[in-house]
Amino acid sequence: MLSTRAISIRRSFVVAFLVAFVGSVALASTSDIEVVGGSHGDADVIRSYFAGTSDAEVQAGLEALRTSGRFTNVSVSRSGGRVIVHVSEGNLINRVAFEGNSKVKTDTLQTEIRTKAHGSFNPQVADQDVARMTEIYKRSGRAAAKVSYRTVQLPNGKIDVVFSIEEGDKTGIKEIKFIGNEVYSTSRLVGLMRRPR
Repeated sequence: MLSTRAISIRRSFVVAFLVAFVGSVALASTSDIEVVGGSHGDADVIRSYFAGTSDAEVQAGLEALRTSGRFTNVSVSRSGGRVIVHVSEGNLINRVAFEGNSKVKTDTLQTEIRTKAHGSFNPQVADQDVARMTEIYKRSGRAAAKVSYRTVQLPNGKIDVVFSIEEGDKTGIKEIKFIGNEVYSTSRLVGLMRRPR
């Protein structure tokens, strides 16, 4: 019969073995991922997007990396048992500025966009930011607002991203027409719309 101490030592050995085995499997899966490109990016951070090297894990990591908006181009290839992640970063952004916005505050716009100072520039993300700001103006009653962006190259290799906004006039309703109202007259329907609730 084994003593309590012997049982405790056996359990400790089994637990240590399992921890070492699981750790070596995890280490092997991340060490099988090579990162190419990305001078601003940390290879370990890029690897952290990938849970492993199976096709499903690589596809999920690739989508997550693309969605992050940190890189202008992301692709994956395989060589032997290794997964090679190719990334291209855009220019580093010095600052993000807004021109022409007086009706929607700069702070509001900055919280809504994904293009940020000190991040990598991605034209697709900037295009999404333009669409997001256009929607903000529509919700505030300015459907005619126009938003665009431009980049300004700086001597240090960084860029400024400038969003130009033409806010336009507030959109109003000139006339409301009712079609097919046979039960209620137009004046009664208009009266119901004016009635406060």
